[in-house]
Amino acid sequence: MHAPAIPQKTLGFLDEVAAFSQQKLEGSTRNREPFPHLYLPKLLPKAFFEELCRLYPTSECMESMPARRTGNPYAHKYRRLLNLNDETLSALTPEQSRFWEFFLQFAERIGPSMLVALPKPSADHKYLTIPEHSLKTRVDLWADHGGYQISPHTDAPHKLATFLLYCSPNPELAREGTSIFVPRSRDLRCWSGKQWPLDEFHEVFRAHYGANCLFGFRKTDRSFHGKYPVAISTLERRTIAITVQVKEGYVA
Repeated sequence: MHAPAIPQKTLGFLDEVAAFSQQKLEGSTRNREPFPHLYLPKLLPKAFFEELCRLYPTSECMESMPARRTGNPYAHKYRRLLNLNDETLSALTPEQSRFWEFFLQFAERIGPSMLVALPKPSADHKYLTIPEHSLKTRVDLWADHGGYQISPHTDAPHKLATFLLYCSPNPELAREGTSIFVPRSRDLRCWSGKQWPLDEFHEVFRAHYGANCLFGFRKTDRSFHGKYPVAISTLERRTIAITVQVKEGYVA
């Protein structure tokens, strides 16, 4: 498919970008075990992604991770966050605001398609099935520094799926992607999203952290994932988190 040019705030262009990414999702590497996940080298059209990187807000425009969102002390210390909404968009420059308003519309459009792109969980996994009209998509821009890390967890119960779009082009960050973990105890399951000690798990997959690469997974009671400490403290790890959530339990 021909890649669209730099975005215009038009419904037609939104259709083009969404169609481009949906086609890419169809060709992504998808796996059902140890829980449904996918990896896609290039989600967005090249010119669109370059504009995204140019207009990515600085960490000074972001807030510290709110306590309501996580109990992870490393997130509070090393992660800055910008949740895309009317209030945060209005605080950006006009050019940034226009672009990120468009990106938010794009994410809301493609969120259900991203969920469908994931394989169905195994029968012995606990997971939610929710009609599309009961879904809501949240978009966060992250900037991680220093020793950011998070131990294995399965995500909060109100999430159906999480997709992480990696936005820092530096090849030195290649090993800084999210990891999939399997518990050493085969009976261990968790629905609450509790963070577990790392030594109770072993790593079976680590997403390559490359520019415009997408890693996504389905929330189940076995979807243990996490992040080893960021090894290079001088580089900013920029990531867009797109989460598909249950509307009634939505957390902004």
